[in-house]
Amino acid sequence: MHSNGRTQKLADHTFSTFCLTLDLARNMQLAHEEIEALGIGALLHEAGWAHIPLHLMGKRSPYTTTERKLIEKHTVLAMRALTQCDLPALAHRIIAEHHELCNGQGYPRKLNDEQIHPLSKLFTVVDQYDERVHQLSDQNGLTPTGALRKLYLDAEKNVYDTDAVGQLIALLGVYPISSVVTLNDGSIGIVREVPANAPLQPLIEVRIDAHGNALNKPFYQDLAHTADDEQALRITQVVDLSNLPPQHQQRLQFHA
Repeated sequence: MHSNGRTQKLADHTFSTFCLTLDLARNMQLAHEEIEALGIGALLHEAGWAHIPLHLMGKRSPYTTTERKLIEKHTVLAMRALTQCDLPALAHRIIAEHHELCNGQGYPRKLNDEQIHPLSKLFTVVDQYDERVHQLSDQNGLTPTGALRKLYLDAEKNVYDTDAVGQLIALLGVYPISSVVTLNDGSIGIVREVPANAPLQPLIEVRIDAHGNALNKPFYQDLAHTADDEQALRITQVVDLSNLPPQHQQRLQFHA
């Protein structure tokens, strides 16, 4: 709550990972104790940032060696701050391990796959997904689909747990909410809802019409309720915003 007054970005990231983690935990039908630990861990995992310059979160240029060392202390600082708190032991462990990687190249302890708790691996994937979509490191931000693709490729290299990445992809679907997509009539819009029984036919908020004109008043296309024929509207591709005109980039990025 205090972080909200200092930086909206940190508060949003904390709440975003909290919501996504609980959705994932319920989808996996985890035990109540596990769900509780994941929720608490998500809300408090960035507590260490209270002692780090917050301008480093989402820096638009590469971190220096000194900056990276400082940032990598935030898990230790979080655990130090939470030592006296009456939290479940599993929540403490998730917070401590949320930057450890299966290949042993994470921090702060460089744990390997077998040493990391399965729920820590699960939360790490959620945390990395949100960081990449909202550009909270020194790397360029990615579209939701791009972030899932990167996590999948990294999991194949034993950076992240493959089961955890698979669970996240299964939850978010092929076209995660807030993805920018092109329809077969040439219009461009934002994915707003993804029905569980029709993951390839989400609800689209159309913001650029088939002629390339930005719409002042967007309209919605529910692909799950369009005609089932060759003329039916369907998604043809996920849009790379960098390939669009600057005015369209800004409009779509803001609303997504």
